[in-house]
Amino acid sequence: MGIKRKNKLQKKGFTLVEILVSVLIFSFMATGFFLILSTGQSTWYTTDVAVRLQQSLRQSMQRVTKELHESGFSQRGNCAAVCKVIIQSNAGINGTDILSFQVPIDLNNDGIPTTEVTDCGCCPTPNFPSCNCGRVIDWGAPLLWADKINNCGGGNNHCQYPNYSIKYLINDSSQFVRQVLDAGGSVIRTDIFADNLTGFHVTQNGNVVSIQLTAQLTTVFGRNIISTMNADALLRNRG
Repeated sequence: MGIKRKNKLQKKGFTLVEILVSVLIFSFMATGFFLILSTGQSTWYTTDVAVRLQQSLRQSMQRVTKELHESGFSQRGNCAAVCKVIIQSNAGINGTDILSFQVPIDLNNDGIPTTEVTDCGCCPTPNFPSCNCGRVIDWGAPLLWADKINNCGGGNNHCQYPNYSIKYLINDSSQFVRQVLDAGGSVIRTDIFADNLTGFHVTQNGNVVSIQLTAQLTTVFGRNIISTMNADALLRNRG
């Protein structure tokens, strides 16, 4: 009888307390593991969104500053210089700015963005008795971004047009767009350069135009990421 009792004691399993302690320890370990995994995923998504925003800002800034760099001042004869850049402060979506400007174009297909004129529109002066300005810049806009192809005189995308203008703004879908407007102010072409932009502010001091772009995006974990970039563009043309 003593032998049977000993066998029964040897077959005894885990107690309820032992099982509960084991489950509790496993729960702590599992919770820690998932917290580490969640933190890692959140960090990865945050970094990914930040990189995407920086890429959008960099691409947008490069495009607008490169084209704006070609703009400048129209000055014919003894006339006062007229800046070809127009900044509409707080006139865009959510108080953003709207930037409009013209660039030199090659109107007469001679490879030079100027033309011969006999009347510059100025009153005669001792230095310019006949108001003959000689060569002056033809101002306008190409349909395509930074297009350097000569004026085609037709209706394809590579044409450059006098008195047309370029406009940069943020639309109601948070996209940074480039528009080309004809002489009457009608939009004839729109190109989207970037998404998720929420801020576009422009200031000018002489021949230097300062631009600030802001992009914003929310990660899948609900974290709001905001990125900002600043740059200056020197207006290099005058004539």
